[in-house]
Amino acid sequence: MVHEKISSDRHELSASKKEKRKPKIIKIPYATFRIFCSIIATIFIVLIFSLISITQYKDAEASASSELQALQDECDALLEQTKAMEEHLNYVENKNESSQSILNAQAIDLTEKTTTYQQKLDAFSQMTVELQTKLDELAKAKEEIINKLNDIPYLENFESASAGESSATGMSYAPDTTSDDPLKQLENNLISLRNVVESERQSYDQLISHFSQVSEILERYPTIWPVKGSVSSGYGNRTNPMGGTGSEYHSGLDIVVPTGTNVRTTGGGVVKHAGEYGSYGILIIIDHGNGIETYYGHNSKALVKAGDTVVRGQIVSESGSTGRSTGPHVHYEVRINGSAVNPSKYVTYMES
Repeated sequence: MVHEKISSDRHELSASKKEKRKPKIIKIPYATFRIFCSIIATIFIVLIFSLISITQYKDAEASASSELQALQDECDALLEQTKAMEEHLNYVENKNESSQSILNAQAIDLTEKTTTYQQKLDAFSQMTVELQTKLDELAKAKEEIINKLNDIPYLENFESASAGESSATGMSYAPDTTSDDPLKQLENNLISLRNVVESERQSYDQLISHFSQVSEILERYPTIWPVKGSVSSGYGNRTNPMGGTGSEYHSGLDIVVPTGTNVRTTGGGVVKHAGEYGSYGILIIIDHGNGIETYYGHNSKALVKAGDTVVRGQIVSESGSTGRSTGPHVHYEVRINGSAVNPSKYVTYMES
C-alpha cells in the first residue's frame, strides 16, 4: 500500500513536471502581427540604409581626409616656398643695401676722381697753352734766324737761304671747348697738340736740313781777315800808288804786314791757283763754291798748291811784296761770279 502510494506520488510528480515543461502559447492577433513585422522590416531597412550611409560617409570622410592631407601638404609646401621667398627677399634687401653702400662709395670715389681729373685736365690745358706760347716763341726765333741768314750778304743770291722760311710759323694749338665730355676734350686736345708738335717737328727738320746745307756753305764762305794789320788802301777808286796824277780802281783791300807773315784763308774751299799771276805777284786763289773766290796777292811764298782742299784759318802763304807792289802787304779780294766786290762785307771778325 505504501509502495503503491509512493508510485502514485511519483506518477503525480512526473505528470506535474510535464505540465510545467509544456510552453504556454500566446495568441497574437493577425493585424498586430503585421504591424509588428512592418515595424521590424522598416527598422531593418533603416539599418541597411544607415549602414550604407555610414559606409558612404566613411568613404567620403576618407576621401576628404586624403584631399585635406593633400591640401595640408600643399599648404606646407607653400609655407616653405613663402619662407624661402622671405629669406631670399631678406638676402636681396641685404645685398641691395650692400650694393647701395658700394655704389655710394663708388659714387663718392668717382666724384673725387672726376674732381681730380678735372683739375689735371685744367692743368693740362694750362700746360698746352704754355707749350703753345713756347712754340710761338720758337717759331719767332726760327723766323729771326732765317731773317738773319737772309741778311748775310753772301747768301742773298742763293735760294737755299730762304728754304725754311715757309715753315717758320708752324701750326697754332687751340684747346677744345666745344665738347661737354672731359675725355673727349682731352682726346681732341691731345690730337691737336700732337698735330702742332708734328708740324713743328717737320718745320725743325726742314730748318735743321737747311742749317746743314747752310753750315756747309758757311764753312766755305769767307768771313775772317786773312792777316792782322792796318788797311792802307780800301776797295774802290784810289790815287795811283805807283805815282802819277791819275786815279785807279782798286779791286780789294791792301793790309800792311811784315814780309813772311802767315796768310790764312778766310773760308774753306779748294785751291784754284798758287803761283805767279801777273801784277799780283805770287797769288793764291781759293774757290769757295757758289761762284765765290778769294784772292791773296803779293805773297813771298806759296804754302799750298792747286787742287788742295783748305779750311777756314788754314795758312796758305807768307806775305811779301811780289808783283806790282810798293811794300810788304797782302792784297785781299773777294769775287762773286768773277766780279770783284767790297771785301769789307765779308770780314766779320778777326781770327785769333
